[in-house]
Amino acid sequence: MPNDDMDFVGIKNYIEPKWLQHNMTDHELFWRASMVPTKTQFPYKRVPRVAFLFLTRGDLPLAPLWERFFHGHEDHFSVYVHSPPDHKLNVSKTSPFYGRQIPSQGVQWGSISLLDAEKRLLANALLDFSNERFILLSESCIPIFNFPTVYQYLTSSKHSFVESFDEHTPRGRGRYRRQMAPQIKLYHWRKGSEWFELNRKLAVNIVADVTTITWVDWSTRGPHPALFGRGDITVNFIQSIRDNGTVCTHNSKPTSVCFLFARKFAPSTLEALLNISSTVLKF
Repeated sequence: MPNDDMDFVGIKNYIEPKWLQHNMTDHELFWRASMVPTKTQFPYKRVPRVAFLFLTRGDLPLAPLWERFFHGHEDHFSVYVHSPPDHKLNVSKTSPFYGRQIPSQGVQWGSISLLDAEKRLLANALLDFSNERFILLSESCIPIFNFPTVYQYLTSSKHSFVESFDEHTPRGRGRYRRQMAPQIKLYHWRKGSEWFELNRKLAVNIVADVTTITWVDWSTRGPHPALFGRGDITVNFIQSIRDNGTVCTHNSKPTSVCFLFARKFAPSTLEALLNISSTVLKF
C-alpha cells in the first residue's frame, strides 16, 4: 500500500521537470528525449515555450541584458545552460539563469565534444513538453528585438533555421578529409554556423540520430567572425543589424526582419547595450 514517504511521479513532473539535475548518461538522456507521444492532443492547456540554449565557456557577462529581455514573459520561455562541469554561474536567485545549468561535460572547440554538448542541451530541453522552439546561443550573443517580437516570429514560423552551404574555398571544401569516406563524401560536405533555431520535431530527430537566424560579421575574412567592443555599440550600429536593407521571407511572405540575435559581443559592451535597450531594442 502507498504511504506518505513514497515519491509519486505525476503528470506535472513528467511534462515539465522541476529540476534539471539528473544522473542519466548521454545515451539514456538521448533515448528519453527522443520519445514522442502518439496521441497528439495534450491532456492539459499547453502554452508553447521557446527554449534558449546557452553553450558557454564560463560565466554569462551579458546576463543583465538577457534578464531585461526575459522579464515579464516567464511563462513563454525556458533557459538551459551548458557550462564547464565544475563552473557555477554567478547570478542572483531571481535570475532566469539561476538553477538552469544542465549536467555537462568538458567541451573542446572543433571536436565532436562540441556536437555532444549541443545535443545535450537539446535533449534536456526536450524533456519539457512545453518547449516548442529551440535556439542555440553563446555567452557573446545578444537579442536585437524584444521578447514578444522574437516569440511571435519563432512560434508562428513554419521553418527551422540552420545555415549550410557548399563553399569552394580552403575554408570550405578544403577542410574535407578523405578519411571521412565512404560515410561522408565531398559532395556531402557543407560549411555553416553552429548556431541554430529548430522546431520540436527536428530537435527530436537530431537527438535521436545516433550515427541561422543569428547575425555575424564575416568581413574580416578570417576563420572566426568579428568581436565587437564597447566602442562599436551605437544606436545606428544596432539599427544597421536590425534593418540592413535585406529582404527575407517568413512563411513565404517578404519581411525586413532577417535576424533576431547577433554575435560576437565582448563583456565590455554590456553597459552600452543596457543604455540603448529600452529605446532601440524595446525592452
